[in-house]
Amino acid sequence: MRTLLPLIVACLGVSALAFLPYGWGPNLGLSFGYYGEFNQMKQTFEGKKGLRVKEYGQHKDAYLEGFWISGITEEGREFTLEVTDSAKIRTPQEKAKGIVVFTGGYMNGVTLSFDSSFWENYGKESPKHTEALLSDIDSFLTSFEAFQTKPSKLQFEDTLEFVRIRYLRESETTLANSAVVQQR
Repeated sequence: MRTLLPLIVACLGVSALAFLPYGWGPNLGLSFGYYGEFNQMKQTFEGKKGLRVKEYGQHKDAYLEGFWISGITEEGREFTLEVTDSAKIRTPQEKAKGIVVFTGGYMNGVTLSFDSSFWENYGKESPKHTEALLSDIDSFLTSFEAFQTKPSKLQFEDTLEFVRIRYLRESETTLANSAVVQQR
């Protein structure tokens, strides 16, 4: 009986670990498994100087379909990094084709390809992946605020290989806030 009890406990422990990839257990902060992509992105986010995590969320299913992390920069700008269920850019180091900055409703935004002139106009090197973008997010958002373009309706399929940021420029925040005040 003494040898059987440790064996049963070991089997139960291994069985419990088998369910971790399916999100049935707690998030242990590991960079692999069910929460792996989320944990990698969150750790990168938290590891950037002058960047603070405000809140985050996940869309849990048989696999972690999507997640988002909202942050505040050193200069007080708030933005959200989104990873959707069909996004091809799901970890901080994966090379992206560009950035989609959602500035209005669900599908309104501006796409900035990494080979576009936007980067040259502002004397910036295009970041190529999420980790580099987060390293200089305040500078990017300052440049983006100065970038004069109207948001357009985006084709979701065209932006799967882009880093997704949700951000309202100061002028858009003011307009959004005044619209809310007028509705009351």
